[in-house]
Amino acid sequence: MNGMKVGRWDVLHERNQIGGGSYDLEGNQKKIGDWVELDDGFFCGKYNPIKVTYNGQYNINGMKVGRWEILYRKQDEKDYIQMQIYQRKVYSGGSYDNDGNQKKIGKWIELVEGFNDEKQIIYNGQYNINGVKIERWDILFCQYNWQGYIQIGGGSYDNNGDQKKIGKWVELGEGFYLNNLVTYNGEYNMNGMKVGRWEIMYRKYGEKEYRQMQILYKQKQYQQCLFVCVLIVEKRSILMEKQKQPDIH
Repeated sequence: MNGMKVGRWDVLHERNQIGGGSYDLEGNQKKIGDWVELDDGFFCGKYNPIKVTYNGQYNINGMKVGRWEILYRKQDEKDYIQMQIYQRKVYSGGSYDNDGNQKKIGKWIELVEGFNDEKQIIYNGQYNINGVKIERWDILFCQYNWQGYIQIGGGSYDNNGDQKKIGKWVELGEGFYLNNLVTYNGEYNMNGMKVGRWEIMYRKYGEKEYRQMQILYKQKQYQQCLFVCVLIVEKRSILMEKQKQPDIH
């Protein structure tokens, strides 16, 4: 009568159940019990589909608790699988606290936003009891039709709960995917600021060697770019380079 979802709700695709779960019967539209949820970008199209689901449990207050698993189905496969790293199967996902705060705790394996066959990137690391990233986080990538994940980046967060990047990092370029393999390699100081020399590494699809470029940051509290020696524009593996030298006062 109030237009609120109650009871069991199933998600169907081509008459096959692919997700769903239950809402409370009090009319609060709270998810309770076991659920299989679809990723926000879930797409079942013919070309480059995104078929990711999250499987876990809600408590009576509608908060995620306990273990949540992430499953992914490739374009040509019928069954959902869990992520693989270095040729061995692992459980993707992680755990939420049991206090109803919906905080991620402990070890997690997370998917990049927009995860698909050409963008199989995962993040592997740890959260503290407050749901903040700490210590080492690795970035892994599986090239299309390869059998496992390889490490392509990552670095460390501080242990003070500030989620600041510290020390050496290898970060992915914006829009990183199968045909745009760009990474940024450099260092953060103890305040989480980029300092010193940063290198841009670029590799075309099918090539083994990276091209090296560079970017420098002024070693002050604010991050001021002093010199950019390359501008990368990726359109089907086309690389455009541009030099720019601003005035330095």
